[in-house]
Amino acid sequence: MTIEQKKDVYVLSLGAGVQSSAMLVAYLNSELKPMPDFAVFADTQVEPDEVYQWLAKLKELSAGRIEIIQATRGNLCEDHLEMKRSASIPFFIKNPDDSQGMAWRQCTSEYKISVIKKAVRDKLG
Repeated sequence: MTIEQKKDVYVLSLGAGVQSSAMLVAYLNSELKPMPDFAVFADTQVEPDEVYQWLAKLKELSAGRIEIIQATRGNLCEDHLEMKRSASIPFFIKNPDDSQGMAWRQCTSEYKISVIKKAVRDKLG
């Protein structure tokens, strides 16, 4: 049965972190059901090298079983520096009490959630 003929389509939002990677491996080991029809990695194009190396390994592990789509809206940092966007990006700060924190961010919707939704729509036609 092709994906177009299915009533229900299962998609894994793959961030390539601990939780989504563990889920992908569990699906591949038949420890979770139902098997996703595909997975989507929303690429900000500025992830650490280790993330891209791990993503390549996940693609290798899932080859022929779960397609991993790597989708992007563009380079988050370049877009921010070139003023192509106005929502804040995540960055770490030092608070007045010397504790560390992260500044408020809005980019998840633009560079992750919307990218995944578009990739799913494109895949399903």
